[in-house]
Amino acid sequence: MTPKIEKGIPLPEGRTRTGTAALCARMEVGDSIFFKGIESANLCSLVQRLKPMKFTVRTVDLGTRIWRIQ
Repeated sequence: MTPKIEKGIPLPEGRTRTGTAALCARMEVGDSIFFKGIESANLCSLVQRLKPMKFTVRTVDLGTRIWRIQ
């Protein structure tokens, strides 16, 4: 099937920071959050969207942890 151009389709509302993203946005430098059972790749994708804040993600015993570093 070939894609086609469509006109008049309304743009959905933008996504807001909820859940984990909102929690990370409230972190101060030096804070961390532990996630059990979530892969680090998923969290890396999340923190990339929270610029200009900087985070690091590491796999630790039984889960993954995010630290705000800047």
